[in-house]
Amino acid sequence: MDVHVSIVGEPDQAFASMMKLLLYSLRANGGALHDAPVTVATNAAPLPAADRQEIAQFAPVTFRVMPRQHGGAFTNKFNALYAPQAEYDVLVYLDCDTVILDRLDDMVAGMNPNEAQFRGRKIGYPGAQSAGTVEPLIREFALPDGQTLDDVADERFPLGYPLFNGGVMVMTHPVVLQIRQDASRIAHELFARRAATAKSTLFEMLKEAVRRVRNRFFSDASQSTYDYWVTEQLGVAFSILKNQIEYDLLDPRFNWVQPGNPDDGDRPALFHYMSGRHEEVDREHLFTGDWIEQYRSSDAPTRQALAELVQQYATAHARDA
Repeated sequence: MDVHVSIVGEPDQAFASMMKLLLYSLRANGGALHDAPVTVATNAAPLPAADRQEIAQFAPVTFRVMPRQHGGAFTNKFNALYAPQAEYDVLVYLDCDTVILDRLDDMVAGMNPNEAQFRGRKIGYPGAQSAGTVEPLIREFALPDGQTLDDVADERFPLGYPLFNGGVMVMTHPVVLQIRQDASRIAHELFARRAATAKSTLFEMLKEAVRRVRNRFFSDASQSTYDYWVTEQLGVAFSILKNQIEYDLLDPRFNWVQPGNPDDGDRPALFHYMSGRHEEVDREHLFTGDWIEQYRSSDAPTRQALAELVQQYATAHARDA
């Protein structure tokens, strides 16, 4: 089974540094995927030549420059579904702010390249991420012809909150071909609607902020808007439902976002240091920032592991320079 890894980001220092660390960790710790070919896509412009040269050391790596997607910044990740030009059976999409700490074998094990199969991590709980009232959107965008909400209901995937975390997605090639256009189109439409209803005054913005804090603890069934970044996740989820694609939930250890260990106490295989959970990480100064010592001395093993990985990369790069 040929597995291809695809990542996408902006052509700036923060993203270049995260890409370097991600590929370093993949080659060092990825197990059966340690030598998988990688496509690195940037939006609208190439990475600086020095960064491309450093990233190219983690061959096989192909660089692509992709047109910027319409809508919000988060929808640019759909470029990763278009960028790979090589043939493959399974595509693994990874956000740039992820690192590999252990083998990824089980993440792709058992996938059938000839069938449409998707794997993603279920995220949050109803109302936690300001998704808004979702059922009307499901009816509009996600129901296959002749089906009702009851037909697509699934205990793994509550109707009130049909979201995967889009930071790590695994899909066979048939899925890529089915969802990349649908997901992008749906996300753009939802983004346009959200922009049209955005809060326009300081008072309204403050009310919105209070509502979001409250909604983290008490689900608001009457909420009718959603955060901009949710549009990308809704686009993926609705496209999967619409195309009746088989899906499975990834084990949390393949997309771990909390500062501590997974529930089972094992070291996670893939750590997602997303900004919302790890604001201390200085992405502009990923290999030199003060955050490194803070994470190195943390009680959380995942934070310690991230700091250790950064120091390992910095040491190796200094030796090779």
